[in-house]
Amino acid sequence: DINENNIIQKNLINNINIFPNPSNGIINITLSDNSNIKKYNIYNVAGVLVKSGNIDNNQVDLTSLNKGIYMIKLDNTSSTEFHKLVLK
Repeated sequence: DINENNIIQKNLINNINIFPNPSNGIINITLSDNSNIKKYNIYNVAGVLVKSGNIDNNQVDLTSLNKGIYMIKLDNTSSTEFHKLVLK
């Protein structure tokens, strides 16, 4: 679980873009070639993991989630990044 006190957004993963945001459920993630990110975790505002999986073709399908605010966690071997997502 995560909470507001232990989320520190670091911009160590270069050239990452997550769009559209807000989204209807399909988000695109573009990464730099050397970022080596293949997996994601999605947390709700309570810090509960609600979805995880692999990033396929630079897209993540979140259509199974309810409308609301979420955090997406992206990891590589040297850093972690959290980004806020809004599903409408």
